[in-house]
Amino acid sequence: MARDIKPSLLSSLVVLLFLLFAQSSNATNKIVEVNKICNATLNPSFCSKILNSKPGGTNRADLITLAKYTIGVVRFNVTNTIRLIKSLIKNSTNSDAKDHYQLCLTHFDYEEGALGEVVYAEKMLKAKDYQGVNVAASGVMATVEGCVSGDSPSDPVFPDHSSLPKYAEYVEQVADIICVICNYLTGRKLVHSSEIRHEEDRGRGRYMRNPRLVFFVLLVLSGILITMHFRDLETVPYTKRTRCILLSNDMERQLGEAEFENKKASFKGKILPPIHPQSVRIRMISMEIIDTLQRGLSKEQVWSDVGYVTGFEGDTEETLKSLTNASAYCKAESGWHKEDEILDDSWVQQIRKKGPAASHLDGLNWEVLVVNDSEVNAFWLPGGKIVVYTGLLEHFKSDAEIATIIGHEVGHALARHTAEYVTKKLWFAILQFILYRFVTPEIVTIVSFLLLKLPLYRLMEMEADYIGMLLIASTGYDPRVAPTVYEKLGKVKGEWALWDYLFTHPSGRKRAELLSQAKIMEEAFTIYKNARSGRCIEGFVWTNKTYIATPESTKNL
Repeated sequence: MARDIKPSLLSSLVVLLFLLFAQSSNATNKIVEVNKICNATLNPSFCSKILNSKPGGTNRADLITLAKYTIGVVRFNVTNTIRLIKSLIKNSTNSDAKDHYQLCLTHFDYEEGALGEVVYAEKMLKAKDYQGVNVAASGVMATVEGCVSGDSPSDPVFPDHSSLPKYAEYVEQVADIICVICNYLTGRKLVHSSEIRHEEDRGRGRYMRNPRLVFFVLLVLSGILITMHFRDLETVPYTKRTRCILLSNDMERQLGEAEFENKKASFKGKILPPIHPQSVRIRMISMEIIDTLQRGLSKEQVWSDVGYVTGFEGDTEETLKSLTNASAYCKAESGWHKEDEILDDSWVQQIRKKGPAASHLDGLNWEVLVVNDSEVNAFWLPGGKIVVYTGLLEHFKSDAEIATIIGHEVGHALARHTAEYVTKKLWFAILQFILYRFVTPEIVTIVSFLLLKLPLYRLMEMEADYIGMLLIASTGYDPRVAPTVYEKLGKVKGEWALWDYLFTHPSGRKRAELLSQAKIMEEAFTIYKNARSGRCIEGFVWTNKTYIATPESTKNL
C-alpha cells in the first residue's frame, strides 16, 4: 500500500526551519596573521599593503576589526570612483566613451551597483552575518568587472585610457580581501569570489542575508502550504496513493491545451490525416481504452494493490474478491443501451459522487495525434491529449503492444501527474531555498534533481505502467504483453547500467520486472480472462456487447 508521507514531510520541514533560525554567525573574534590572509587573495602584495596601512597596525587585530576596516576602505574608493565617472561623463566629447562611462556609473552607483553592495556588507557585518558580507563583497567584484569588461563575455572591451580602470582594479582587489577575511570568519570553504556569478548573487544573496527575515518568510509560506497540503489531498484512482494537488482542474487543462496547440504548430506537415490507416488504428485502440476507463470509473471500485508502485507487495485479496462479487451488476448491465454507441461525458456525473479523484475528467476533450517522425516516443498532455510517433510503430506492431503504450499515457492523465509534479515543485523550491543557506546552489540543484525530482518522475511512470496494464486487461488485451513492451523499449533506447538513477523513466528491464510480479500479473490476468469470456468486472467493466463505432463516437478521438 502507499504510505502516507505527511509526517516525514512535516518533520523535515520543521527541522529545516529550526536549523535556519538556529544558525547564527556568532564567530569569535579570531586573530589570523596578515600574511596568511593575503596569501589567499588574488594580489598578496596589494593585500599586505592595504592591511598594514590600518591605523594602529594589524598586530593582534582580530578578523572582525579587519573586515570593518577593509569595508571602510572599499566604500571610500567606490565613492571616489563614482566621482571620477561623473567627471568623465561631464567632460567626455566622444559618444562611445560617454555611453561606456554611463554604463559604469550604473555598475558603481548606489542601489544596484557596487555602492549598494557595500551598504549591504556593512549591515551584514553589524548583524554578524559573515556569509552575507562575503556575498556582498563578491557582488562588488562582479559589478566592477561589468564596468571594465562588459556585462557578458561577448561584449567588446572599451579602450579606456582614463584612470578609471586603475580605480576599478583597486576596488576589486579590496573587495577580494573582504571575501578572504569572511572565509576565515565563517570557517567554511566557500567558492572564491572571482568565480561567483553576479546575477546569482544579486538574485539570491540579498534575500538570504537576514536569517530572521528568511525564517519569517519561510514560516508564513510553509504554514500556507501545509494548510493547502491537508486541504487538497487527492487519491489516485485504482492505486489509492494519496498526494497533495494544488493545481486546479481548469488550470491543469488550460496548461495542457496551450502546450498541445504549440506542439501541433511544431508538427506542421507531419501530422497524419484522420483517414490514414495508422491514424485510424491508433484512434480506435485509444477509443476502446478510454471507453473502458469511463465504464470502470463510473462503478466506484478502486483497486487497492499498489505494491507495484510503492515497491511493497500488496494484497490482492480485495481485488480478487471484488471480481467474484460482480454478478449482481452484470445482471443489471446485460441489456443493450443506445447511449453505449456514443463516447460522451455523461458518465462523469456519476464519478462526481466520488470526489476530486476523477473530477478532472469532467468534459474532457480527448484528442489523439499520430505524428510522422522517426523518434521512438509517445507522450500525453493534460486535457486528454495523446501524441504517438510513427517511429514507435516501427518497433511495436501488434494491437496489444500499441494498447500498452496508449494505456500508459491514459494512466498519466487519470492520475493527474502534471498537476502533482507542479505541486511537488513548490515543495522542492522551498527546500532548495532553505538549503541555500548552508550549501552552494550548484550542489543543491544537482542533489535535489537526483534525489527528489528524478525519483518522483520514475514513481509516476511506474504508476502509469500499473494503471495502464489494468486498463488494457479490462479492454481485452493480454496484459502479459506489457512487460515485453517495456523490455523491448529499453533495448531500443539503448539503456545502460545507471539508467534507473539518472533518467526520468525507469529502465525497461525494471519496468518489466515490476509488471511481471506474480500478484500484479495475477490481478491483471484475472481481469483479462473475465473480459475475454464476456463476463463483466466491477471496476473495470466489460460486457458481451459489441462496440459499434459511429461518427459521433469518434469525433473527439
